[in-house]
Amino acid sequence: DLLERIKHNSEDWELDEGKEIYVTIKLANRDTILPIGIVRDVEVLCGKIKYPTDFLVLGSPQDDFCPIIFGRPFLNTVNAKIDCKKQTVGVSFG
Repeated sequence: DLLERIKHNSEDWELDEGKEIYVTIKLANRDTILPIGIVRDVEVLCGKIKYPTDFLVLGSPQDDFCPIIFGRPFLNTVNAKIDCKKQTVGVSFG
C-alpha cells in the first residue's frame, strides 16, 4: 500500500519550517492556501527511475484517506498522463 510505504519512509524526512515559503497554492475549487513547510529532495521511484522532488506540506485535518497532490513540475518531469474517468495517472520516461 502506497500510503503505508510513505508513512514508513517519512521518518527520515525533515520538514523545513524555519525558512519563509513565499508560495500560495490555488486549488481546483479556487481556494487559496499557504503551505506550512517543505520537505526537500524526497526520492520518488517511478518504475526504475528515482526523481528527487520537493514537497510542499499542507496543513489539513487528519483523515484515513489522504491523497498525495503532485505539482505540475513533477507531473511534467515524469510525463504524466491523467485519466480522470479511470482515476489513473500513468508516467513514462524519456
